[in-house]
Amino acid sequence: MAGNHLPSDMVLAYKRYKRDTEAVAGWLAEKATQLGYVAATSASLPKQPKVKGRARKLARDAAKQAPSPTIEPKYFYAVKTTEFVEMARKIVNARPKIILNRPLRAIWERAIRARRDFSAWFKSRDSTDPLADEKHSHFTTVLEAALEILKPCYEQLKTPQPESKVKQESEETDLEQLNNMFQHLDVEDTTSDEEPDQAESTVPKPVPSVAPRAQIDFDDEEAETEFLFAIWSFLQDVTAVRVYVACNWQLYSAGMVELMQAASVTNLAIDLVRRAEADFEATLQRPPKYPASKFPTGSLPFLIFKLHLPAANGGRALDFDPDQASTIIICGCEICDMLMYMPWVMAKNYIEVLQEIPPTIPTSNNDFRVETPGFYPATVPRSEYYHAKNPSQKAEIQLREIFPTCCMLSLMLRRGFVEDEILHAARHILENHNVPLWVSFAFQVQLDIQRLDSLKSIPAFKDLKEAYAETKSRHKEHRKWSQSLGLEIWDQSSEDHVHSIVKEFGAWIEGTRCGLADQREINSRLAQGDDIAAALNNTGRVPLLELFPLTCGTMKTEMTLE
Repeated sequence: MAGNHLPSDMVLAYKRYKRDTEAVAGWLAEKATQLGYVAATSASLPKQPKVKGRARKLARDAAKQAPSPTIEPKYFYAVKTTEFVEMARKIVNARPKIILNRPLRAIWERAIRARRDFSAWFKSRDSTDPLADEKHSHFTTVLEAALEILKPCYEQLKTPQPESKVKQESEETDLEQLNNMFQHLDVEDTTSDEEPDQAESTVPKPVPSVAPRAQIDFDDEEAETEFLFAIWSFLQDVTAVRVYVACNWQLYSAGMVELMQAASVTNLAIDLVRRAEADFEATLQRPPKYPASKFPTGSLPFLIFKLHLPAANGGRALDFDPDQASTIIICGCEICDMLMYMPWVMAKNYIEVLQEIPPTIPTSNNDFRVETPGFYPATVPRSEYYHAKNPSQKAEIQLREIFPTCCMLSLMLRRGFVEDEILHAARHILENHNVPLWVSFAFQVQLDIQRLDSLKSIPAFKDLKEAYAETKSRHKEHRKWSQSLGLEIWDQSSEDHVHSIVKEFGAWIEGTRCGLADQREINSRLAQGDDIAAALNNTGRVPLLELFPLTCGTMKTEMTLE
């Protein structure tokens, strides 16, 4: 079941892991340095990558909306991964014994679990490249080895108090109990304001100690693995939001939440991912071989996708180039779904079409004469091995309809109604010809909703029609009542405004002025001798809104507020 709220920080997993490993490295460096170990000190903060253009604006906006962050302490040490085990050996041999407290040990184990999950994610039963597996698990091995060495330093559980002592403490006098009752009360200081506070002037206030942090100095290969781990961690957070959104639509289909609630949550979730993407890009440490100019944030999941392809291909080398234009790889595994590969690659292919065949943009004379091109035939490697139930193949078929239709609906509704976030994603593709990660997420949400609808009906359009019928009925009753009074309750301009709103919603919801032409009826009219123009004009329309529950929910919200 869906939780109570969306997460406030979507770059949480990697930030927490980074803080954990820096705390571990800082503790090792501090203790080892006190024992005479020579380590790099006074390391400067790592330089943040420069973010340009729209990404910088989004990052700035995200920072404004985020809660005030705590001030991060400076790095006290710089530590190489090769030094972790050396420092652990130095510490374990120290006398008197240095204690590894339980909270730090828990942080250490949490960092290991995070890295272990990442390493296991890349492994496969069919993997034939142990060197690649070792590369992804190298830092995990380092953390585990250092912690294993420090086992003798673990803080031991405190032994329970002897029963006799507990009994003795319970035999306090009434006076002792009275003193204990009031010892934590704050008593107002009756000292005169003019009298100097001697204790305050002579005793300095204790300065809170700051836990040491260390900047971990990764070599080039380790830095690349950390880069991939950051991408993977962010996608884990995105997946959590995606599951939350899907749960809300499941609850709606079961009649447990209202359509407007499911739509509002979905719009907020896509907006959250958009802002989180800008924050992620602003804080991401990129290796030199992956500049943002060549590898924008939206394409980063594809780097992980390509790494898993040989394993998905039985460990054999690929006989095609996954980077080739217009190539769509139908894999169908859970990794593809988590990486949102299909929405991303289909959006890229559709942008190639749009660059050659721009859509017909609506004008004042042709509001509903909008046309968007369909997809070109694409190169689908090894398609003979796939079947109709393959999730990626089903997604490809659905997206071939979703992208042109959604782009057409975006153009038709623009400036007429409040824009939901999936239509916003379609508009972004039309105007910018690129695919940031939030756009992939938006179309993945559309796929998820359609998948849920195939299991149990999501009656969003029916819900919208019923809400409109009630609104129209109330509007008619109001007009009838106001006319019976023989005087104007509102001025005529207000009445005209309400009437035009009801009429405009009706044109969409009742399908009198827009929608997709029924192709079967067109063919029937052509067979009867009508020309193509007459067939198109006289054919009934299938409402577009039925395909997009989020648009229905957003429109219902706007209609209710109006």
